[in-house]
Amino acid sequence: ARYEIKLDEYAKLINIEALTMIEMAKRSIAPAVSEYCRDLANTALAKKELGVNIKAEKDVLDKISDLAAVLNDKIAILEEAELKADEFEMLEKANYFHDEVIPKMNELRLICDELETMTSADYWPFPGYGELLFSVK
Repeated sequence: ARYEIKLDEYAKLINIEALTMIEMAKRSIAPAVSEYCRDLANTALAKKELGVNIKAEKDVLDKISDLAAVLNDKIAILEEAELKADEFEMLEKANYFHDEVIPKMNELRLICDELETMTSADYWPFPGYGELLFSVK
């Protein structure tokens, strides 16, 4: 009985983490990156009208736009995997979360981490590591 309780507890915990990750990515990270891209593009256009070199903005915008597309794909893949977990019974569900959902969560996390390093802190919706470590009040 304890074994089944632990399996159920594990599956529920990973399910909550996956759903939270999906929500954070969809409702906070993706919109923040999109807003930063929009402002970066507007800056590039304004500079281009003045005849100023826009290579820096264009390079960053290209990279972030590509990562934003990957972000959307990884969100969809994780959502699909999370929904599929309901098809399994206790042991299979726990194994599925371990073998399928957690690796997809890690893939999404890598993209989010990379986007965080490229997105201005003014746009990023969560505190960075420096803020967490050094801004104790």
